[in-house]
Amino acid sequence: MGSPIQWERQEDHVAVTSILGQKGGCLEDWESGICGVFLLQDEEGRYDGTGLQVTEFESQDTRARIRCAGRRLSMSATYAYDEASDVWSRRDVLVNPTGERQRVRSCLSRFVFSGHDLEVYCQSSSWNQENQGDWQTVPGGGVTITCKGLRTTEGATPYAALRNRLTGEGIAFHLLPMGKWILQVKKEFSHSGKAYTVLDMGLSNDGLDMAVEPGEELELPEILFHSFEDVGLGAHKLHQYVLSHHFTKRIPPVVFNTWFYDYSYLDPEKLLEQARQAKALGCEVFVIDAGWFGESEQWHSETGCWYENTVVAFRGKMKEFADQIRQMGLDFGIWMEPERATQKAPLYQEHPEYFFEVDGGYVADLSKPWVQDRIFAQIGELIETYGLRMMKIDFNVGVSYDQSRCNFYRYYQGLYGMLDRLRAKYPHVVFEGCSSGGQRSDLNTIRHFDFHFISDTVHPREVLRIYQGALLRLPPGCLSKWAVIRSGDPLARPYNVSTFEGVERLYACADATWDRTMEVDLDYSMAIGFCGVLGLSTDLARLSDATKKGIQRWISFYKEKRDFLQGAVCYQLTAPAGMEDIMSPAVFQLKAPDETGCLLIAFRMEDSRDGLLVRPKELDASTLYTVIQREETWRETGREIMEKGIWIPIQEKNRAVLVEIVDRKEEIA
Repeated sequence: MGSPIQWERQEDHVAVTSILGQKGGCLEDWESGICGVFLLQDEEGRYDGTGLQVTEFESQDTRARIRCAGRRLSMSATYAYDEASDVWSRRDVLVNPTGERQRVRSCLSRFVFSGHDLEVYCQSSSWNQENQGDWQTVPGGGVTITCKGLRTTEGATPYAALRNRLTGEGIAFHLLPMGKWILQVKKEFSHSGKAYTVLDMGLSNDGLDMAVEPGEELELPEILFHSFEDVGLGAHKLHQYVLSHHFTKRIPPVVFNTWFYDYSYLDPEKLLEQARQAKALGCEVFVIDAGWFGESEQWHSETGCWYENTVVAFRGKMKEFADQIRQMGLDFGIWMEPERATQKAPLYQEHPEYFFEVDGGYVADLSKPWVQDRIFAQIGELIETYGLRMMKIDFNVGVSYDQSRCNFYRYYQGLYGMLDRLRAKYPHVVFEGCSSGGQRSDLNTIRHFDFHFISDTVHPREVLRIYQGALLRLPPGCLSKWAVIRSGDPLARPYNVSTFEGVERLYACADATWDRTMEVDLDYSMAIGFCGVLGLSTDLARLSDATKKGIQRWISFYKEKRDFLQGAVCYQLTAPAGMEDIMSPAVFQLKAPDETGCLLIAFRMEDSRDGLLVRPKELDASTLYTVIQREETWRETGREIMEKGIWIPIQEKNRAVLVEIVDRKEEIA
């Protein structure tokens, strides 16, 4: 095969001249400091092409390696192609080859493209508004994308796509951050006047001044990149790659979480009734969210006090409560925020030097091994004391500045190491990540959890839009979502309905606090939760029998499909839309790489269309499939389905329909 990355070398200089079909740099412009593959700065100077000497270079069709040396530090990059997914990986390493401590102030990975015909897609990300992206032309001053600090998707996500606006072809870049990150796209001109677009990405160089010990090798954030031509920006390629290389497939339980039942106000008798209802519906683990610990009802001011509250909640008897939950046939889990503490937390009282101060309290300095050990012990004690099957690990404080000037690189080394030790010691425990919702939901963090909560908002349509953006950079099976619905009487007679006595109306929480509500269709709400890791959080006892049967049916179907869902990639058959868009439909095609069948999930919004014409992708043309749509079943070949499409009738607004395309292993000659 011809390499989709092409190189040019002259003596001590190397340039990438073509990358995945896009024209790259040129050695003729080397002296302009544009066309290298690194941006390195140490105590003596800055090297962005010029000043770096190539000491090693080898290139093959599917692999390349380059090492460049500055005066005090050196950087190497290894490129590797995965044919199964059509994804390239780039791994850079920073090395101190000297016998003295050195300091690094910039160590970014560089990609260079010829011309100014590229536009960039990037995403903002904030509380209840994660993964919101759009395209823009690169302005003269360039585009800088970065997170705010310690939480890696607070402010923005470590993802960018570059697209040639003349051809529509592009490349998506995924950064696996190690701390605060930065991604810069800028227009440059060489000394000869030639135009270039330069992408620098990696550990943020904003205030960076990190010590590198003699002989130390620092693995810099890995970068995954792939080509695309579709509205889903080729994200199915990323899904297949990370599922094969970065994730261990694990079947998640169906969760009931107490939060949207009554927040942190925990009444054991009422919760036992919720547990009985949850068990009857098919839930498998009962998770107590915030409110079980400390000495007051104000859970946010009690973090770090990881002992049972004896005044409210379980009053020191949560272990007995957990035993009752297990006697019902459910597993037990709790919420915890191990990284944050208040001043009265026992560990802070004993060792205040283990923490650094932030607005809202203190954060454990996980760059220190002895701090990691104490936090590890706290978590382990809770797991063993309460026989936990699941722990939701949250982090609710933003930290902008790293006083060690490492931009939290060392912190994440410690955090990831601690999480990996926990998963190794307690393989039966499911660890769910959360950070005020999805403000730390990057590829690197997620692979150290079993799955991650998508957002604190549970507004069905907003969650769907957040999910569309998330799928550009994360596989579908790693994101958890809750269906949060309650029964209520109709507020008024629906138009053209003669009688409505006894009619149940379903309402969903339309934010993160029940300050807003919206009327919702059960199938619409459950289908959104179905795409990933399914959970419930509501007052189950107040739902009607008909609604409970509907939820039970969905949970049963989810259990039937969850092994498939955990290994599936997602083709977005409609362009991702922002949260403000209440009209555009959303259609997902979930497909396991080793299977020919697939599952379609179509959502109609507020628009006036009465159905959607959907054309699935990557079916086997010669296979005879069985198509199952509601009560209707028919058979067509993969070629017919892909060419003609499938008409999915959706007569009402804010509704969802699932379509199964099943391979019966019958081949057409």
